[in-house]
Amino acid sequence: MTVRALSRRVTRAEAESAESAGARDRILDAALDVFAEYGYDGTSTREICKRAGVNVAALNYHWGSKESLWLAVCDVVARQVMRATRDCLDPASPVDVAVRDLIGTIFDALVVDPRPIRIGTWASLQAESMDFPTVFQTFEPFFRMAVQYFSRLKTEGRIRDIDVEILLSTFYGQFVQAFLDQPSQRQYFGKDLSDPGHAARVRQTMIDAALILLGLDAAEKPPGRRLQRVPTKSDSPSARHSRAPGRKERNS
Repeated sequence: MTVRALSRRVTRAEAESAESAGARDRILDAALDVFAEYGYDGTSTREICKRAGVNVAALNYHWGSKESLWLAVCDVVARQVMRATRDCLDPASPVDVAVRDLIGTIFDALVVDPRPIRIGTWASLQAESMDFPTVFQTFEPFFRMAVQYFSRLKTEGRIRDIDVEILLSTFYGQFVQAFLDQPSQRQYFGKDLSDPGHAARVRQTMIDAALILLGLDAAEKPPGRRLQRVPTKSDSPSARHSRAPGRKERNS
C-alpha cells in the first residue's frame, strides 16, 4: 500500500469517526428536546431519530435503548445544574448573597432553557415507568451539595433552625410552579416568563421567599429605619382635637 493510499484510508476513517461522534451528539440533543416536551412515556425513538436526522439503527448503535438515552439526558441536565451553581454556595460569602446568587442563577438559566426543570418533573411524574433510583442518583450530587451547605449554615447559627432537606424540596417546588404552570400565569397575569418584567417580578419574589424561609428577611431592611405610615385625614390637627379625651359632642 502506498503512502498516499494509506493517507486516504486514515482520512476516511477520521471522517467516519467524526461523523459517528456528530450523530451521537445530535441524537442526545434531539432526545433532550423530545423528552422535555413529551416525557419518558410519551417519547418514541422514531421521533428522536427524525429530529436528529438518523435512523433507528444509529440510535441503537450509539445508545442501545430508549432507557439508556433517557439516563444520559438526565446526566447531562444534572451536570449542567451542578456546573451553574457550584460557585454560588461559597461558605465564605454572606448567606443572603449566596442565596440570591443560587436562586437567581438557576432562575436565569431556566428562563433561557427550561428543559432541565421539565426533565426533572417528568421523572417524578413517570417514576413507575423507569429505573427511578438510578435517575435520582444522577441528580443526587447537587442535592447533597446543597444539603451540606445549608446544614453547615444552620450548625453555625447563620440561618434559622429549619429542616434543610424539606427546605430544598420547597425551593424546587417553586421552580416547578414558576416554569411549568405558564398557562395559569398567562391567564391570571396576562403574561408569562417570556415577558422580562414579569420574569423579574417572579425572580425577586422567589429570592425574597427563600430569605424569609431562612430567617434572613431582616437583611432586606436598612438598619435603624422604620416603615413610615401614610398620613390620613384623621391625622389632621382638627381631627385629633375632636378625639381629645373627655371632649363631648355639642348638641345642635
